[in-house]
Amino acid sequence: MRQLQMKDGIPHAVISVELFHELAHGLDLSGFPFLWALRRPASLPPEAELIPEGFEAKTADKGMVVKGWVRSRRFWRTRRWGTRAQLEAGGGEGLREGGPQGGGRRGGGGGVHREGVAETVRFVAADAAGEPVREAARGAAAVFSDYALQKSYVDGLAQCLVENKDKLQH
Repeated sequence: MRQLQMKDGIPHAVISVELFHELAHGLDLSGFPFLWALRRPASLPPEAELIPEGFEAKTADKGMVVKGWVRSRRFWRTRRWGTRAQLEAGGGEGLREGGPQGGGRRGGGGGVHREGVAETVRFVAADAAGEPVREAARGAAAVFSDYALQKSYVDGLAQCLVENKDKLQH
């Protein structure tokens, strides 16, 4: 389902159409509301259908697929999608391991499957054991949404570069 491809000397994951379909089915099976910001990977041909036929109509009452970038202001004003950061923060590791705490359902190839996706979403969004993931997501959201803090990081980096320019040139 996935493989690595070298681009400019950097490995990039190549995600198959089948994996996108498993993710879609897993989001549906989870029963939770979702927002899926989906950008077509350059590695896939333009005619490849990333979303299973009928998926958007079937899940319109609980989910939204946005093809491309989702602006934060637009997203955060849509209260229906309040678990976005939680799902993003916990979903990646759990999906990589096949489910929450590595206990998700896996196929023979160890890939991501719809049942594991659904289990991970439920774990992160509602299970009591998923609270540390939700807490970490709330902490990350606080840091990433704090403009003054982000500005102080950039200003600090700029100041460090100015102060150390002689050292950096050698």
